[in-house]
Amino acid sequence: MRAIVAIHLHHSAGSELDDPATVAAHAIGRGIGITHDPYHYHVWRQADGGELGVSRWIVSEGRDIGEDPASVRGHNAGAIAVCVHGRYDVAPLPGYAQELLVDLLVELRARYGLPVAAIVGHGEIAATACPGYDPEVIRSAVRARG
Repeated sequence: MRAIVAIHLHHSAGSELDDPATVAAHAIGRGIGITHDPYHYHVWRQADGGELGVSRWIVSEGRDIGEDPASVRGHNAGAIAVCVHGRYDVAPLPGYAQELLVDLLVELRARYGLPVAAIVGHGEIAATACPGYDPEVIRSAVRARG
């Protein structure tokens, strides 16, 4: 098992209804050497199609946790990549998505013994607008949960 030292926050810059396979296919199709899902976890809105036609936010696993992600060139070693599906550079992060993201981060922090400071937004370590939402808001919510 590889040593985990960081959690990288991302957004898909697509639809929040895109499933993990669609997000992975888009990353692969960019032609920059990604061969499979670059993210370890996906937070996305699944169209339920139930009686009320409602949708729900869920967390799905992606890339094997034993592999480095393919998400932040030069910073992937020892990182876990978490992608929230949607365009959070142009819209606010939905409350349900934020709750699930924080739940996941609290769990990952506990599992790998990471400090809150190990949770970083893609744009905090590379020149990009990703993840669109404010990583400090997420870190504060994680801190509040202990």
